[in-house]
Amino acid sequence: MPGKRNRKRPAGSLQERLLAMAELARRRAEEIPEGEERKKLLQKAELTERSAEIEAWLAPTASSK
Repeated sequence: MPGKRNRKRPAGSLQERLLAMAELARRRAEEIPEGEERKKLLQKAELTERSAEIEAWLAPTASSK
């Protein structure tokens, strides 16, 4: 019989973590010169922000409980 999994929940909601990842990508993009890597970081930030918006739409609200 396998042992108990030792997992912990990440701190903060999914939306908070997604927005933090987007902010980190934007800050990293500001630190590097124009180019392909910067473009990819900005695209990642935008996509992550959109994911946070979609997660907010799908997440159950406190009033629906």
